[in-house]
Amino acid sequence: LGLVVVVNKWDLVTEEWKSKASKFMYKQIEKFLGENKEIPLHFVSALNNYRLTKVMDEVLNTYEKWNARISTGMLNDWLNRFKKRDNLPTSDGDALKIRFITQIKSRPPTFTLFVNNKDLFKPNYLKFMKRNLSEEFGLQGVPIRFLIRDAAYRKMKRLTAEKGRRKPNLRSIFLRRQKLKSLAQQRLGTKGPKK
Repeated sequence: LGLVVVVNKWDLVTEEWKSKASKFMYKQIEKFLGENKEIPLHFVSALNNYRLTKVMDEVLNTYEKWNARISTGMLNDWLNRFKKRDNLPTSDGDALKIRFITQIKSRPPTFTLFVNNKDLFKPNYLKFMKRNLSEEFGLQGVPIRFLIRDAAYRKMKRLTAEKGRRKPNLRSIFLRRQKLKSLAQQRLGTKGPKK
């Protein structure tokens, strides 16, 4: 889910400690929530109605981000700019090639990346890409999921589809019929036609 952090009782913190307390809270969020450093943090006082309307606005904003749909064209434009600006990872002379990106669902925003070899897609590069996508499309505070698909996945999917489309040959039809016939005869207690 999208996340909005609210710190209550802000009226009890003295003016001299407010800046230190807010810095401490931001550091704690960064430390414990890792990838989602851009989570909105609001300091409120329910007793004094201090900044309560901003919290509800932020909740609605986060909900919109949670339900966001981004067109494939916009995603691929962003991807092309991203690839030109940042070097793609390499390993033993093999370079990662990102073919295209598409959003497959929202709640949370989930994207599929089609690449040549997903073993070349390192976790730190994935974090960098998520952060960049989040900044580009304003998805801060919402978890983003990436599914990486490579040539091996496409091959497996194609083989599975071909397996489902195969037409049965005459021999398999005959054997299936013989098996059904023998099962029916066993249940009825007959051994075959009488002569």
